Amino acid sequence: MIRTNARRRRGRRKRRNARRDRPGHAAFFCERGVTGGSMLSSREPYSFGLPAHGEIAMMMRAEIERLRNEHRRLLVLADHLGRYIAGASPRDAKAWADFNAVRTRFRTELIAHLKREDWVLYPSLLASGDHELANTAQNYIDEMGHISEAFTDYSRQWLPEALAADWAGYCAATREILEALAARIEREDGGLYPLALTVEAVNAQGGRSGSSHDTGATAQPSTF
Repeated sequence: MIRTNARRRRGRRKRRNARRDRPGHAAFFCERGVTGGSMLSSREPYSFGLPAHGEIAMMMRAEIERLRNEHRRLLVLADHLGRYIAGASPRDAKAWADFNAVRTRFRTELIAHLKREDWVLYPSLLASGDHELANTAQNYIDEMGHISEAFTDYSRQWLPEALAADWAGYCAATREILEALAARIEREDGGLYPLALTVEAVNAQGGRSGSSHDTGATAQPSTF
């Protein structure tokens, strides 16, 4: 009985290792506060050890749907913020409170979203094993990955005292951020996400990774 159990354990380990080493097994990354409080560092790889490509595809679909929902919320908040910066600065305490509530929520949701994409999604796409998907993700990183850093600098510069002293300057800087964000969302929703879903669907069906996929994900130059 002991020998039988030992053989069974060895067999399970071999099967787990074989599944983990399949081409296209995505290496996902955990970050405290983004993926549920992991004790790993923000960029330390963590393999979920999923048992089959079908489950990886399901996970990818769920993650992309979550990111698309975040895109929709961010666009609504960006629209609200855009209405404020289209006019004069708020005139009274209540107007300032309403403006700051929108501004704070936008900042909080955008930072969390960019972390989830930059630290979780993009690394997994780079490690997908599909050349077209990995190259497209790298192109997006090269052209739009600096938005996170730009928004960090923007947030540090435009503290309440600074925007009250230079409303016009704040509005101009905010419009630049909103335009860059809208362009990134449009390209991810229309290009990168469909390509990622196509690759995972092919993998789930036992197809070969690394082929050409017609999804319109060709990167376009970014001016931000």
